Amino acid sequence: FGRGANLFSNARNNQCNLYIGSEIHQPGIGALAQEIERGLEIDNAVENIRILPGDGIKLLSHLPDNYLDCILITFPDPWPKELHSQWRVIQIDTVRQMKRVLNSDGRVLVATDAECFDSWSREIFSKEPTEWKEIVPCPPRQEWLPIISYYEQKGMNEGRHTMLQAWLVQSAIN
Repeated sequence: FGRGANLFSNARNNQCNLYIGSEIHQPGIGALAQEIERGLEIDNAVENIRILPGDGIKLLSHLPDNYLDCILITFPDPWPKELHSQWRVIQIDTVRQMKRVLNSDGRVLVATDAECFDSWSREIFSKEPTEWKEIVPCPPRQEWLPIISYYEQKGMNEGRHTMLQAWLVQSAIN
């Protein structure tokens, strides 16, 4: 979740939903924790966020089947060198685990500013055509990515643009 701006905004705007955010970068975890604490101080608490400090992909194997409505993957490390592609967050085994933990109309929403990651993730999801269907057009970003995050703005300043994807569990369209 980076510094957590989108996670916090989504949780504040959808207080009936539980949000589980995962981040390996400690400063990002601290930034989100501070935002949550500020809300407590001004009597505007956001209580529907749980933070997993670490790799969210590892969490998938501990979740029960059909547990989640949606998985958001926002600006993960693209590992731009092909030599390092095995470290990218989206892999065949990962999309299989995501399908298992998503409910029957579950979605995966992806945001990246790295063309290598955008094409890689499309290729991986497309290798499972009986499992996933791309949602075209992608749901409006205001519904799931309402904030231009620090990282996204940094990319824009460097001339990159955001690419969005949405994938639907196939059982939802059968």
